[in-house]
Amino acid sequence: MAKVTGFLGVFEDKLDKLYHHIKLEYEKPREERNKENLKALAKEAKKLKKLVADTQGNDSEKCTCPSCGHKFRPKE
Repeated sequence: MAKVTGFLGVFEDKLDKLYHHIKLEYEKPREERNKENLKALAKEAKKLKKLVADTQGNDSEKCTCPSCGHKFRPKE
């Protein structure tokens, strides 16, 4: 099955926003941090990080036809 990389930019942006929110939460004093929110953000970030890493994968996979699997030459 071919990997769909059309939404990769969206997932990367969401991951960057999650990292930003986690960083903001850690800048708060320890007593004021929302632990449940921090755990949920970390869990979602971990899933997205894995998804982005799997989707990026090998460059040769990005240059294939989704229906027949023909490998195209990357632009130089």
